[in-house]
Formats: sequence, C-alpha cells, structure tokens
Amino acid sequence: MIVSAKAWYNMKKNVAHLRVFGAIVYIHIFPDLHLSKLEPRATHLIFIGYFSTRSHKLLDKSTR
Repeated sequence: MIVSAKAWYNMKKNVAHLRVFGAIVYIHIFPDLHLSKLEPRATHLIFIGYFSTRSHKLLDKSTR
C-alpha cells in the first residue's frame, strides 16, 4: 500500500525549489570580474540537472 505525503503528514509537499530541466538561467558575475562598466553582469546558461544538495548542473553553450 502506497501512502501519499499529504495523507501521512496531513500537508502537501513543497516543490517550489524544483526547476524544469532545460530551463534558461542567468548566473550573476561577481563585480571583481568586470573589466569595464559596460561588461555584462550575468551569464546565460541552461539548467541540465541537480548535482547534489544545494548545487545544480548548468551548461554554457559557448564553452561547452
């Protein structure tokens, strides 16, 4: 017999932290890496999975 989390704990599981695979993400570039005022402040990457607790696998198409 399979019991759902809602029936067992009397509350729904929070899945707000999960992301869609293949989603576009923007990663902040730290200010000490900026060469000039007009340099980009974020990098465009693709989410490809979860690595471990609190870390993600991201793909940069320009550098592979």
